[in-house]
Amino acid sequence: AKKTVLEETSAHDQLAIKFVIDMETNRFNETVTEYGTFKIAGHNLKIAGTDPSVGIEFLSLEDLDCVYRVESRHIAVNNPSELVFTAPWMVLGEEVEVRVTTQFTAGGKPLKKPRSVTFDKALTVLMNDFVAKPKDDEGRTQG
Repeated sequence: AKKTVLEETSAHDQLAIKFVIDMETNRFNETVTEYGTFKIAGHNLKIAGTDPSVGIEFLSLEDLDCVYRVESRHIAVNNPSELVFTAPWMVLGEEVEVRVTTQFTAGGKPLKKPRSVTFDKALTVLMNDFVAKPKDDEGRTQG
């Protein structure tokens, strides 16, 4: 008989999101500003592994087929306890959830299969004022 060996994860090794911060507005667990700096705090969040699913994504709650992926080059801080990155373009006013997928473990040996955690609060997408303000003919910001 063939035995199936499951990869064991202890409580110390659990993947968890404690809170998120929209650094553009300083709001906790409420909003995400497109093209703005965003922080996720928690446990074992470090983005690591070669599986194509590994990374940070925002999932639309209105269009279930719509996923906004954070490009790895936009991740500025990639630590087990926090991720800091530039949020991607998203539909303004949309409700989204953030999901982290990784093969990282505290023990250092990567998991064979990636695991994911989705933050349990919906976030509202806000417009980035710096990006959105139109310019006049001389390049000055209007409004």
